[in-house]
Amino acid sequence: MARDATLIRDMHRIAARLYRLGQYQFAADVLDAANQLERTRAMTDPEDLDTLGQMLHLGAAYIDDQDETDDAQDIATMQQALALIGGLVAGEVAEQEPVEPDDE
Repeated sequence: MARDATLIRDMHRIAARLYRLGQYQFAADVLDAANQLERTRAMTDPEDLDTLGQMLHLGAAYIDDQDETDDAQDIATMQQALALIGGLVAGEVAEQEPVEPDDE
């Protein structure tokens, strides 16, 4: 369960970074997923959510690094990718999975 708490905290950090980048809807989607995960964390797959969280973090970092005027298309493409990943996060959180023992 400690991993879940770390994941939720990371999702909040990612949402804050997305918000600072002006990605308000993506930030709201990540926060919604984090809040839903908090409510249902015993029934989710933390490994999948961790991977998706890393993808969101890297996508936000990619957008943050685009500083050339010709990068607008790259930013738009990454925004689309983040929207798709956000949908995956919401789907993972909504899935009801049986509680499994940690692999560690």
